[in-house]
Amino acid sequence: PSEPATAPESPKAAPEGGIAHSPAQEKPKGIPEQAYENRKASSRESKPTRQKPVTPRKIKESLETGLNMAIRARYGWFGQRKARGWYKALPEEARTKEALDIATMIHEAGHHIENKLFGGIGNARKSMGKSASDELISAGKALYGERAPKGGYAAEGMAEYLGWRLTTDKAAEKMPHTHAAFEERLKSAPKYRKALDATKKLVDQYIAQGELKR
Repeated sequence: PSEPATAPESPKAAPEGGIAHSPAQEKPKGIPEQAYENRKASSRESKPTRQKPVTPRKIKESLETGLNMAIRARYGWFGQRKARGWYKALPEEARTKEALDIATMIHEAGHHIENKLFGGIGNARKSMGKSASDELISAGKALYGERAPKGGYAAEGMAEYLGWRLTTDKAAEKMPHTHAAFEERLKSAPKYRKALDATKKLVDQYIAQGELKR
């Protein structure tokens, strides 16, 4: 059931470079809804596989190990009361309100990658060019609406880009300029490319294996 509309609260400042995940458009626990646009996977549609089923914990471990970050659930202070997740640049740690919330873990990993590859949260747009910057801002506004996030719309757009990249095959279609610029940056960061490719492989398997094996 829907609730009566209320005026949005002003975002609270997050200490130590923290970025709060948007409460404006809450994402479901697990894979984001866009991952199912062309992948209506179900237990009935899934093909038998001898691969060991992928769990959300396995995806979490892949992000933590490959990207050298920590992801903790139900721990510490959150930048906004309704935020599903939050990233701290120091000590390079993400927090989620729900354990093993894949969508939120990937979103917060996007903040971490921008921090590591572009020298700070919100810095990607400065080196990606105007077209990519416009895409990032647009994606951030689609997530937050009129309430500007503390780290800026572009930072949230970068985190959303990572969601498209890891949970769908449409990142290049949805954000072509961002995708091209990010691919160029990864050429000098093979460790991160390897980590992202490994995580995407797990996410793809998680989606394809169907509900009965999750």
